Amino acid sequence: MVLGSAHSDIQGATAVQSLSAVALARLSEGVRQLHLGQECKLIVSGWGGELTQVSHAEMMANAAVELGVDKRRIIQFPLARDTIEEAQYLKWELGEEPFRLVTSATHMPRAMAIFTAKGLHPEAAPTDFIGRDDFWWRLTADNLVASQRAIHEYIGRLWLWIKAVS
Repeated sequence: MVLGSAHSDIQGATAVQSLSAVALARLSEGVRQLHLGQECKLIVSGWGGELTQVSHAEMMANAAVELGVDKRRIIQFPLARDTIEEAQYLKWELGEEPFRLVTSATHMPRAMAIFTAKGLHPEAAPTDFIGRDDFWWRLTADNLVASQRAIHEYIGRLWLWIKAVS
């Protein structure tokens, strides 16, 4: 199960070229995981939103086909708008069957908590690691991106806690 991210509708671009860097990292790990298992399916997810003509799930599926995956091995969840909805769609699809969950390393703890809370049995397959070659306090573009991702995850965890409490 490859969690959604983002893409752009770029005129004349291939599906692979249209994926964001995060989406491409997640998809490439998903394809790698697919090749490790026998009779596995690649599940891709993501709503298109109001600004794109193609759902993210469809763009990811098209990119996977461009990377050599047989389209008969791909399942799409084009209506899932967030991680909670992705977990719900997967529960309907798999039931309690174990699976590998592919998402960014920064998002993995929250995603695992959500999928486990839904009664699913994920095995973490993190990707898109943010490594540090520098001191955290130096103002570099890489450190700002890492900070942005961390803040996004902290807000996501807070929102998950608020939803669980209410």
